[in-house]
Amino acid sequence: MVSLFETYEKQYGALTSDITLNLGRIPSLKDDERSRIIRETSTLFDETKDILEQMSLEVQDMSHPLKTKCANRLHCFKCEFEKLLTEFKSPRYAVRTMSDVSKRQFEGDEESLREEVLYDSDMRARLLDNTERMARSTNRLEDGLGVALQTEEVGGHILNDLGDQREKLQRSRHRLRQADADLTKSSRILSEMTRRIIQNRVLLVGTIFLMIVIFLVAIYLVTKRGPSSTAPTPLSLPLSEVRVKNPDALRIEVVDAAKDNVGSNVPPEPSGKT
Repeated sequence: MVSLFETYEKQYGALTSDITLNLGRIPSLKDDERSRIIRETSTLFDETKDILEQMSLEVQDMSHPLKTKCANRLHCFKCEFEKLLTEFKSPRYAVRTMSDVSKRQFEGDEESLREEVLYDSDMRARLLDNTERMARSTNRLEDGLGVALQTEEVGGHILNDLGDQREKLQRSRHRLRQADADLTKSSRILSEMTRRIIQNRVLLVGTIFLMIVIFLVAIYLVTKRGPSSTAPTPLSLPLSEVRVKNPDALRIEVVDAAKDNVGSNVPPEPSGKT
C-alpha cells in the first residue's frame, strides 16, 4: 500500500506542476489560447482532486505508524491544492471577453503588470518546489523498486528451496511406500511360516501319539497272550474222558507220558564225524 501511495504522490506532483505551469502562462495568453489553457487547467484540478481521494482511501487501509506519517503528507497536499484552487478561481484567471481585452490593452495598468511579475516569480518558486518534490518521490520509488527486486530475488530463492524440499519429501514418501510394501510382504511370509510350523507341530504330536498308542497296544497284546500259550500240554485228552481204574497205574502212565512228551521236545544230539 505504501508503494501505491507513493505512486499517487508522484502523479499528484506531476499534476500540480502542470497546474502551476498553466497558472503562470494564463495571464500572458490571449483569446482562444487562454480559454483552452483555462479549460485544461480545470481538468487538471479535477484529476488532482481524484488523486487526493484515492490517497485518502489508501491512508485509511494502512497500519498505525505509516498511517500517521502518510496522513500528515496528505494534509499538506490538500492545503496546497486548496491554495491553487483558490488562486485559480480569482478573476485574474477568468475567461476574458473582448471588452476586457480592449480595456486591458488601452489602460496599461502598471499595478496589474507589477502583480503579474510578482506572480511569475511565485510560480517559478512553486515550480522549483514541485520539481524537488517530484525528484524526492522518484528517489523513493527507485528505492522501493530496489527493495521489491531484492524481495523478488529472495522469494525466488525461497521457492527454489521449497521445490527441492518438495522433491525430497516425494522421494521419502516413495521410499516409505516401498518399505510398507516390503513389510506387508514380510508379514505375509511370517504368517505362512507360522501356519506351517503349527501344522508341523500338530503332525509331530499326532505321530508321537499314534506311536505311543501302537506301542501300548503291542504291550497289551504281548501281555495278554502270556506263557500258557507257549508251554506244552501234558495230556492231549481232556480230564473228563480219563477214567481212573487204578491210581497206581494212572500215576505210572502220567509219568511215562510226561517223559515221552519231554523227550519229544529235546533236540537230538549232533552226530559225530563220519
